[in-house]
Amino acid sequence: MIARWVLIVLISSGLSYFAGYMRGYSNGVRNTRLAASSQAVTDLNSIIANHKQLIVEANAAGRALAKQTALREQHDNQTTKELRDALAKTATQRVHCVFSADVMRELTSARDRAAQAAATGLDEPVPGTGSGARE
Repeated sequence: MIARWVLIVLISSGLSYFAGYMRGYSNGVRNTRLAASSQAVTDLNSIIANHKQLIVEANAAGRALAKQTALREQHDNQTTKELRDALAKTATQRVHCVFSADVMRELTSARDRAAQAAATGLDEPVPGTGSGARE
């Protein structure tokens, strides 16, 4: 009878040990997955924050480019107006392909500025025009 009780206690202890081991193992697996998931969420939040910062920087660059383009357009319109005014003064002479020195200077200056803009882009400040510049 005692042997039977000892055997029942041993089997119960063994089953309790095995059940406890399995529960601890499953808790360990769950905790490891939870830690990995938490790290993944933290990493994704960091990526999203970096992405938001890149969007802010891209929008700022776009606004700066739009401003530079508007300045360039304004300068080009002024140059075109000055060339038209200079050409209007000598319209009768152009029939014989005669251009005044002022027109030739304006054309040379415009060509030089266009070459400069093509070589350096729009990051440089907009240069003034010849003698009729308004800054």
